[in-house]
Amino acid sequence: MKKRVFLATLLSSMTLFFSCSLDDDTTDGGGIPIPANALIYAASNTSNEIASFRLTAQDIFRAVHTTSSNNNEGIFYDKDNDELIVNAVDQQVVNVFSDVRNASHGAELNLIQSSSAVLENPHNVVVQEQYYIVSDSELNSEEGKILIFERDENGLELRNTVFVDYEVWGLELRGNDLFHTIPNTGDIAVFQDFISNFTTDTTAAPIKRITLEGIENIRGISANRDVFVFTDVGDTNRTNDGGVHIIDNFIEKFNAVDPGEKMIFQGNQVRIYGEASKLGNPLDAVFDPSVNGVVVAENGRNGGAVLFFENAILGGPIAPSIEFLYEGASSLTYAKLR
Repeated sequence: MKKRVFLATLLSSMTLFFSCSLDDDTTDGGGIPIPANALIYAASNTSNEIASFRLTAQDIFRAVHTTSSNNNEGIFYDKDNDELIVNAVDQQVVNVFSDVRNASHGAELNLIQSSSAVLENPHNVVVQEQYYIVSDSELNSEEGKILIFERDENGLELRNTVFVDYEVWGLELRGNDLFHTIPNTGDIAVFQDFISNFTTDTTAAPIKRITLEGIENIRGISANRDVFVFTDVGDTNRTNDGGVHIIDNFIEKFNAVDPGEKMIFQGNQVRIYGEASKLGNPLDAVFDPSVNGVVVAENGRNGGAVLFFENAILGGPIAPSIEFLYEGASSLTYAKLR
């Protein structure tokens, strides 16, 4: 899955804390436990940079790599093959980079494959086996599409496109079901058995669509076990009204809401928000229930940042524990390493 767990199970014999010997773009609001060996990659939609954060028991090692695209949105790390899959907005392609784990600071990533130039305004990418699924739309359109690429030894080819009568942003595969967010609303929808049920170009409607109360303008979605996280950018012209919603037992709660109805906030969701949170236009987030940690790609505040929160499950107007300034932060991917 694209959005893997953010914070892995802690070592039982000790508590680990961030010790940020990185650069002047780091601010520390206190320590939070971290896994002994993990990677976070972040994409930017205002530069050709891909930021990486290597988390160890002693420190966080931040590096910046480059690509040939100056606008990237949607990123997935395949740790088994050590490949990074990135939507290149200005090139209109899906790029695949190899040998990224040991790429040195400042180095250009090793591009090994690109799709044909069929993307228009992509936002997210998820991967299941040889299938690469991308959310896309025409610019300034209220309609969207979901592209299914298939990868083999000959390359990355567009298999088919599913058109919908609304915009699509975040994607999350739950088994074979594709959950997706609908921007400029508080809505989430799902296609069942997406890859196998939609094999040719078609226009389709999701089997179910509901509204999440309290979300004004939804963007990102991620899941770990049965905890889902959503980002809300609020008014995109403001940089202080964003939020992150965390919903445990999400599938059970989703199934209990009738199509077209609303999942109420009280008793179902918690929200991180407020001036202290530094959330203005958060576009992506991932969550780990083992330590209640959230990492967020904030796109608007101070030009962009990657924010780390502890005790996120409590919600409220909490401040991030760590802030890495990163211009144009648009999307994240996380992997726990062996």
